[in-house]
Amino acid sequence: MAVVSVIGQDSVGIVADVTRVLADSSANIEGMNQAIVTGYFALILTIDISSMKIPLDRLQELMNGIAEKKNLKIYIQHENIFRSMNRI
Repeated sequence: MAVVSVIGQDSVGIVADVTRVLADSSANIEGMNQAIVTGYFALILTIDISSMKIPLDRLQELMNGIAEKKNLKIYIQHENIFRSMNRI
């Protein structure tokens, strides 16, 4: 599993662009939460990466292309990061 975070000004097609790349990469969306507050967009996805056709760093590169085009910040973090942070 991994977590994808998308933050920035709202615009048409953000969810479509992000989910298209995930589908093309064979990542499966397990959970989705989004909010729009005074023109700002936030999306958090949990994705199953076990059947992905590409490595996680390549997925981040593809998301960076969307982020640049749409003026967003997109971060992908493997679930191991969250487990390590909460193990204290």
